[in-house]
Amino acid sequence: MLNAKQEELLERDYNIGDMVEGVVNGLEPYGAFLTIDENGTRGLIHISNVSSGIVDVIDRHFKIGDAIKARVIELRQDGNLGLSTRGTQLPNYSKDITEREELIGNGDYDQIYKIMQASVGVVSPKAKEKVKQLVEDHGMFKFMLTLATVNKDFNVDLGLLFTSEIEKNLSDCL
Repeated sequence: MLNAKQEELLERDYNIGDMVEGVVNGLEPYGAFLTIDENGTRGLIHISNVSSGIVDVIDRHFKIGDAIKARVIELRQDGNLGLSTRGTQLPNYSKDITEREELIGNGDYDQIYKIMQASVGVVSPKAKEKVKQLVEDHGMFKFMLTLATVNKDFNVDLGLLFTSEIEKNLSDCL
């Protein structure tokens, strides 16, 4: 049974499954609040509905002012929409990439090397050259965003890989 506030949402043509666009106007540890229309309809993207992966910090995914496309998953009793960005497009990072590049900085390579070293141990001079080339080609923001994604999924034991390579070449030694 729908209450009056839920009925009002239906009258504004919001239905479960609809795609809506909104602007992020509030961030809390548990989710992002969006303004959906000029009538002040609000929506909440709960942290559990941001992506299919684990999201631990909401402001890594959304910033105040971001335009977001989301799916309506609930007509909440408080008159707001329950929203999800799972399976929808990611926030539009390109609109303010220059601003984000300035926040990260250009050329703080020591920070990159520390992140890489924590994951793989040693960062060779050739690897450092490659990092600089990739940053020059793609920009610091894109590089750091990709590094964060790859670093999370990078589970190679390089010591074991190195030992396996030694084992393969032992017969050729002396």
